[in-house]
Amino acid sequence: MEMQDYAEQLREIWQCLLDHGVPTEDYAVAVMQEMAKDRRMKQIAKERRNDEGQATEKQIAYLRILGVESDDDMTKTEASDLIDQVVARNARAK
Repeated sequence: MEMQDYAEQLREIWQCLLDHGVPTEDYAVAVMQEMAKDRRMKQIAKERRNDEGQATEKQIAYLRILGVESDDDMTKTEASDLIDQVVARNARAK
């Protein structure tokens, strides 16, 4: 996103806040910061999903805690999907 786009978005948020009786720029800046955090978290999640390296030690350890023996050649994505499946299955069983 270009700086001009951010400035326009800030103006829109600020105007919306003014329309709702919040007459300070500080609130608009705070909203923009939260939106930036959300965008960054989405980007991090996307990068992690695209990382096809070998499963991490933490993933393997967590699978063991869940009672699943994992393949040493498992990728991060495969391990993550398996963890999600086992956790969901355990939640339904309760």
